Amino acid sequence: GNPRPNPSGSNPDMGAYENSLAEPIHNSFIHVSTTGDDNGSVGYESAPFATIQAAIDYSMDSDSIVVQPGTYIENINYNGKNIVVGSLFLTYQDTSYITQTVIDGNHLPNVVKFVNEESNTTQLVGFTITNGYYDGGGSTYNGAGVLIDGADPVIRSCVIRDNYISWYGGGICIKNPCSPTLDNVIITNNHSDHHGGGIAILDATPVMTNTLIYSNSTGEKGGGFYALGANASASITNCTIVENFAVGYNNHWGGAIYTSGGASVDLLNTIIWGNTPNEIDDELYVDQAVNYSCIQGGYPGAGNINTDPLFSDPGAGNYTLSDFSPCIGIGLDTTIVPITDIDGNPRPNPSGSNPDMGAY
Repeated sequence: GNPRPNPSGSNPDMGAYENSLAEPIHNSFIHVSTTGDDNGSVGYESAPFATIQAAIDYSMDSDSIVVQPGTYIENINYNGKNIVVGSLFLTYQDTSYITQTVIDGNHLPNVVKFVNEESNTTQLVGFTITNGYYDGGGSTYNGAGVLIDGADPVIRSCVIRDNYISWYGGGICIKNPCSPTLDNVIITNNHSDHHGGGIAILDATPVMTNTLIYSNSTGEKGGGFYALGANASASITNCTIVENFAVGYNNHWGGAIYTSGGASVDLLNTIIWGNTPNEIDDELYVDQAVNYSCIQGGYPGAGNINTDPLFSDPGAGNYTLSDFSPCIGIGLDTTIVPITDIDGNPRPNPSGSNPDMGAY
């Protein structure tokens, strides 16, 4: 009863029966392991692929690719597939799998690419993305770690670190009309020579929740986050943006956030602290929409505070809130507040208090 010829478009098999393994089962699980084999594999758990890209190429829409712990030295492209690619965090919710499952870009640009109109059913879950690199002139390549161009994927519970680009977006570049989602993401130690050490958005409208952006740097504007273009607008809720660096000019250029060309950000329940040379900057000196947030130096808006957030151990990269933090329980409780924080704790607190500010 199998179709002939095969749905893949290949010529029919010889004999009375078609090869039942010629195509992946729709809505199935496809497995990847460093001990796998790309030659002849069909992605069974007992016979996994060796590379994530081979599994993506083999997959169909609605498939889930499950990746075993290990380091995968490759640059992957979803190629328009509306699929889920996840580490074992996807199935076990154990955060240790995030650091154990690494996609290493081999010192090449765009470790992960979404550039073929992938929808919001497309997900990347539970990985460390690292070693993306491009030192060429101009803006030929953007987003050393992750490039999202005209696509709407969900990136969840990932670490994006130690990537370098000469132009836009050391960690992530999001460009052209699209609305991807970043949730429970850590973006750290990325660098761009020009704009957006951590993230750069160009005429895009991402939604970011429970995201920590720290210790990123740029040679010009937007150490943590850079937005360019009248159509660029970011919704940033319960995020923490700290200790980022921009070269700056006369104490400007946005160590944390820089907006340019009419771009805007909407910050809610967010902490911005300890960035150099300043926190939030706009080339036209227009105030952004910032409410119920902790901003060093102060910022206009409802419910904002200018008080040391008292992180638990910032010197060790621990930006959870200490028991004495003024950011506890004074955020705005709205329907857009995420269900859990970056550590998986319920938000708002089960006690019924308002949510805390920040990613944790």
